[in-house]
Amino acid sequence: IRRIQFTGKSSYIVSLPKNWVLLRGLREKDQVIIEERGDVLVIKPMKTLEILSRGKIAVIETQSSPESTARRVIAAYIMGYDTITVRGNIDASTRNIIRETVLRKLPGVEIINENENEITLQALLDHRSIPLINAIERLVRITSSMLKDSCTALSEVNVELAREILREDDSVDRAYFYVIRLINYMAMGLCEIPSELTLIDLLTYRSVSKLVERIGDHSANIARNILEIGERKEVLTEASKICVLARSIFDKASTAFLSRNPIVVDEVSLDIEALKKQERSILEKTSLLLSAREFVALKMILESTRRIAEYSKDIAEIALDLAIGSLVTG
Repeated sequence: IRRIQFTGKSSYIVSLPKNWVLLRGLREKDQVIIEERGDVLVIKPMKTLEILSRGKIAVIETQSSPESTARRVIAAYIMGYDTITVRGNIDASTRNIIRETVLRKLPGVEIINENENEITLQALLDHRSIPLINAIERLVRITSSMLKDSCTALSEVNVELAREILREDDSVDRAYFYVIRLINYMAMGLCEIPSELTLIDLLTYRSVSKLVERIGDHSANIARNILEIGERKEVLTEASKICVLARSIFDKASTAFLSRNPIVVDEVSLDIEALKKQERSILEKTSLLLSAREFVALKMILESTRRIAEYSKDIAEIALDLAIGSLVTG
């Protein structure tokens, strides 16, 4: 605990802990940055920020499988590294999957150097170009559009649209990885947190973004299983009604989160119970009509629609958590 002192005519001062100063190699007259985050002040050494602003560099050794190497590239990207170098035995398969990862999943990244034993990637996208809340809203819009297409593919038994949806999944991943990179940037002090946000907001934004990304995955799973059961139009038409309800629940929950509306969660809970009832009804009607392969595909479609609804409920509950202060007294 430190006491606030008054000096001069208008300045308040508080001393810094000696151990903190020594550990960071600070001396008299060194500069520090002070950020206001609601009721909290954050103090950062200026020299640390200058080092970080030059860009974080990651060197990744190639792994036993190209996919494993690509996962490490993605991890380095979302953790805020600006220069990512892959070194080692880079065969054609590894080279191709790194190129595909950059092109399809990592916004703002370019390959700036490439030879037999090394590939260097550079993140060129300025984090200030798309504010965090705008990036999250974009992630929600892309996912909602993808889910709408999945419902349409079900109702129309549109196999071509289903194939397009599977390719659209990369758009959700790109938006998601950018959001997580930006949140991590802020959490690590690489860029300033907007004055209207708190650290709790960053935690909830990360949780919600992951839920939205999972909803995108289940939208793709719906499309994938349409390809397995495409001849059963009457069954898919019934399933599409549940899909439309799931999308309605997602749109309701995501809107509630973005607008800090705390009262949607109860309504969403009732919608989910209705959805589960419809799911059971369809499975009972079709259990003897479909082949084993078709019935498994139908169950996968219905399970994904239910998961979408349940993840949406989690989003609505987070909206309630954020806004609970407006509902309680005392």
